[in-house]
Parts: sequence; structure tokens; C-alpha cells
Amino acid sequence: MHCSLKVLTVLFTLFVSHQTFGQKIKCYNQKADTIKFIKVSLVDLMTNPNNYSGQWIETEGIYYNGFEYSTVGLEQKMNSKTKLASFWVDFDKKIDCFPNLSPFNETKVLLRGKINLNKHGHLSNYDADIDNVYYIEQL
Repeated sequence: MHCSLKVLTVLFTLFVSHQTFGQKIKCYNQKADTIKFIKVSLVDLMTNPNNYSGQWIETEGIYYNGFEYSTVGLEQKMNSKTKLASFWVDFDKKIDCFPNLSPFNETKVLLRGKINLNKHGHLSNYDADIDNVYYIEQL
């Protein structure tokens, strides 16, 4: 019994040490203060992508990150096989938390990047890319 209590205490301590308890996380690079962007809803972006082609945008959605997928969409419970209402997300490699983006997985985020209608994500499964994402923040 005493051993079990010690094990539980250690496990609880490890769990607590990895929690942010309401702290929002954001990652960015030096571009964050210099690029002018257009605020656009993800719905408008999906409905009228040609209006934003080649432009720097800021939008909100649910971010999904995993093996061979990096997407932002509207769906709460997407997975790597889901293409519904989502854009492929390609990060600027100079963003300060790259490549560890797992804390953002399955959370609502605000991100800033450039719309690229000529790229279509992994295996060309997406309508467009949000390229050079230089800012991401949990909401």
C-alpha cells in the first residue's frame, strides 16, 4: 500500500509538471511585427479562396498535427483521414517552437500565413495551403 501511494504521488507530480493550467501558448518569429495581414474567417477563406490568393491572412480554427498531417479546420473531431473544411498548414521553419507543435494539436488557434492556391498539402488532398505560417496562438 505504501509503495502504491509513492507511485501515485510520483505520477501525479509528473502530470502536474506538464500542465499549463490555462496558460495560452503562442509561437512566432521576427516577421510577426512586420507583416501586414488581412483578418478573415475560415468560413470566408473556404468559400472565397481566390479573394485571398497570395495574401497574408490571419484566421482562427482548430489545428491538427500528427504523422503526415498539419491542418486547420472547423471540425472539432477531425483526424488524419478527414479532409472536411480544412487547409494544409505549412510553418515557417524559423518559428520559435518549430518543429514541436504538438501542444497546439486539437486546440482552437489563431494563425497567420500566406494563402497558396497552387499547393494542396500532403498527397494533394487539400484545396489550398496556408504557407509560411509565422504566428500561432492558442485561443
